[in-house]
Amino acid sequence: LAAGLHARGTRPGPLGESAEEFGARLCDEFSQLVQARLCLADEVPGAEPMLRHLAAHGVALCINSATPLEPLEAIVQARGWRDFFVGVHGATGSPTTKLDNLAAAADRHALRPDEMVHVGDGENDNAAAAAFGCYFIGVHALGGSQRRFAAPVHELVVDMWGAGRVLCEMAGVPPMPMPNVAARGGAVER
Repeated sequence: LAAGLHARGTRPGPLGESAEEFGARLCDEFSQLVQARLCLADEVPGAEPMLRHLAAHGVALCINSATPLEPLEAIVQARGWRDFFVGVHGATGSPTTKLDNLAAAADRHALRPDEMVHVGDGENDNAAAAAFGCYFIGVHALGGSQRRFAAPVHELVVDMWGAGRVLCEMAGVPPMPMPNVAARGGAVER
């Protein structure tokens, strides 16, 4: 950012700081605004009931995110979800990929790829699961982009109610209490 400010001939910031300091301050302020909005954002339908149900039945859950680890942990804590997870894996620098995070979770919990399931809504989630060799549940929200995943997915669901249903079956735990799934669009496409 500082290089861009210098290239444009931008003067030091309004507080008398250098372009580097001004750029760093703007980045910090932006990061804080994004983090605050993420803490208040609507969850993907069914996310919290799914997390609560799976954690209550002893299913080990981890987060795999490209978000930097420190703000990710703050967001998870602010949403009241920390106790659902045995691991929170975010970007830790020099770049950390979702594939790196899957490997770290496997190492930490002594799991093989075929013993893990990755749930995600992005192509980077699908690519990481494919490269790692674990099962992938793709979340394709209703009303969202009509884009499909470029590579095949094992399961395609429209919300976390659908993902929860599949995960309960796979983990051998009782089905999670669900609202009228047909009305919510929680069907699974295979």
